[in-house]
Amino acid sequence: MEVRRPRLPRRTGRSPGGIRAPAGGPGPSGSSGPDTTAGRGRRGWRARAFLRRLLALLVVVVALALGRDAAYAVFPFPYAPAVRAAARGSGIDPLLVLAVMRTESGFRPRARSRAGAMGLMQLTPPTASWMATQVHLPQPTPARLADPPYNIVLGASYLAHLRAGFGGRIVPALAAYNAGPGPVTTWLAAGTWDGRLATADRIPFPETRRFVQRVLGTYRVYRLLYG
Repeated sequence: MEVRRPRLPRRTGRSPGGIRAPAGGPGPSGSSGPDTTAGRGRRGWRARAFLRRLLALLVVVVALALGRDAAYAVFPFPYAPAVRAAARGSGIDPLLVLAVMRTESGFRPRARSRAGAMGLMQLTPPTASWMATQVHLPQPTPARLADPPYNIVLGASYLAHLRAGFGGRIVPALAAYNAGPGPVTTWLAAGTWDGRLATADRIPFPETRRFVQRVLGTYRVYRLLYG
């Protein structure tokens, strides 16, 4: 399916946090909700995050030792034309699009979450419908959401929209991609979280904490290999 380069909209009808959010709940993949043990286990979270980064680096080092082909096999660049086209249209780094896609769906175009998020970028139908209207694409159907170019362009465009809403900051934008812009706006306004990766252990939703760390860790690896 050929998908036109999206035209990102002006942000109108803003929420109190300054971001126009689609109706129908949280972000594309849907978060599991707040951590009822907030304030506990932050040291353990940091240790696990460090170990994940170390493991990712170790995988790259071992793969590179075996040759560049092995490294590219471990961290592939699938759907390259669609990723690059969506990146050009949205202004999002194509390697970040890859990192989100790998984290969300493992590059499986027919992936579907328990929350009903679909496709490579794991978009819920309400989010996909709202974003399709903004970028002047046909309304989503299950078949369209399973189509890589269509799904990727909607996901990249939505991430660009979130980044603009958070003043160009990609870390809170990624958190909002998972949890929805409403909760992230509330956390920032209340001082629960300051929007930095270094303080991501303060994100109330455990799934969102893990999502942000995994995407940015994967992004580092992709930049090392393809940057």
